[in-house]
Amino acid sequence: MIEFLVSTGAMGTLMCLLLSIFLLGSSGRLATSNRYLAGFLILTAIDLMGLLGLMVPGSIAETVLIYRAPLAFLQMPFFYAYIATACFPRRKPLVHFVVAMALLVVVMADMAMRTDGLFPFWAECMLHVQFYAYLAMSVVVLIRFQTTLKQSCSASQSTQLRWFWSIIAVSFVAHALVLVRFIAAWQAWPVSWTSLQLGSSLLALGILFGLTLTALLRPDLFQPLEPEETTTRKSSLTPEAQKKLADRLQKYLASHRPYLEPDLTLKTLSRRLGVGERDVSQTLNRHVGQHFFDYINAARIAHAKQLITEDSARRQTLIDIAFASGFNTKSSFNTAFKKHAGQTPSAFRASLTSI
Repeated sequence: MIEFLVSTGAMGTLMCLLLSIFLLGSSGRLATSNRYLAGFLILTAIDLMGLLGLMVPGSIAETVLIYRAPLAFLQMPFFYAYIATACFPRRKPLVHFVVAMALLVVVMADMAMRTDGLFPFWAECMLHVQFYAYLAMSVVVLIRFQTTLKQSCSASQSTQLRWFWSIIAVSFVAHALVLVRFIAAWQAWPVSWTSLQLGSSLLALGILFGLTLTALLRPDLFQPLEPEETTTRKSSLTPEAQKKLADRLQKYLASHRPYLEPDLTLKTLSRRLGVGERDVSQTLNRHVGQHFFDYINAARIAHAKQLITEDSARRQTLIDIAFASGFNTKSSFNTAFKKHAGQTPSAFRASLTSI
């Protein structure tokens, strides 16, 4: 089993390094966030190299590899920086790396002064706390980004968002097994350390394989999510002016039907109306009581309901109606339909046939 563990570590290390090269070679707006992900993967590769020390217990290689452990304090800052800068490219996560480096230096000094040279127990506890703290911070960033996105974009970029939510969920599950292994060793549970190590290593290998395959098949997922810029300053419009603008927006939607464009944004709509983005955004938020995202989707759902009701649409599939109404995915159509109509598209169509 030791040989299998070493082989797993070697394969994981190789995949991490190959994917890092792919990410470091990227250019354009995605370069910064992808380099943070590459840094995370390089540190993961260094961590997996610890399994190579199992080949020759007590060797110099095993002793040297022990000192790779403090580098783990840099992993989650790199992970968080990837999420944060992909959603908000102007963020500067330097402070996170300064704190992580300080912890790394303290732990390295502690290990150097210890007679056994092992990674201290308190540092391992801090690593677990740090992991879940940064995972929680990443969740907060994604929630905030989704809120920002609703104020400026009619499309939710659901594919990219699902990608970020997926890697956060997978990271949580993977680390849960590592945490169980740590608690089992701490409490001296009657379980096999090798089995737990094998399980966590195989899970890590599977995650890395999936990440590599995704990078090859869906390189668009490594594009940064950047919402349209909107200012947070107060609108200069009076309540009466906001009411007039809201009426104008409604008339424009009814006559030109811009909501049928899947990639319609606040900036595009504002330019067509000859009005500032800030005025349109705050008119929708304060006078209409909706974000731009919900405002446009409500119009799309009204259009979809009309199509479903028409006799000529009875022969169309719901996905055809979704595309004809301005949605670019079936899942976003179903979610929006249930939110604005109170039922799924299938249930709405079924209710018409039963009349």
